[in-house]
Amino acid sequence: MAMILIVGAVQLLAAAAWSAFSRAKFPKRGLRLSEQVLIASAVVAAATSAAIVDARALWRPRAKVTQSAAVSTQRASCATVGVGMSEADVTRRLGAPDRRVPDEETRGPGAAVLLYEGSRCAVHVFNGRVELVD
Repeated sequence: MAMILIVGAVQLLAAAAWSAFSRAKFPKRGLRLSEQVLIASAVVAAATSAAIVDARALWRPRAKVTQSAAVSTQRASCATVGVGMSEADVTRRLGAPDRRVPDEETRGPGAAVLLYEGSRCAVHVFNGRVELVD
């Protein structure tokens, strides 16, 4: 499919160059042969492009999106988490974290990072309280 579009584009550019640099005199009526070829080439290229694009869109089956009312995968936003909140409040709002990474070597005992990968959020806690939300 792409090869057809490339060949059509090259043909169109060749016809445009021929029309632009043609030394043929302008007739009293109508168009020069180079201009007629350019117009025909543009029409063929447009029709071919439209047929290929529409055909490819029709060949792909569309996925049916359904959502069950019983299972909700939505979580609250990290914007609902504030500094000073307890870790229990965070997990109540955002759910269980995807990963809990201890950060005791860097920030001391009781430090951890709660990673929520789906919402690209990291909540830094120290002794059970939120210190920073990334």
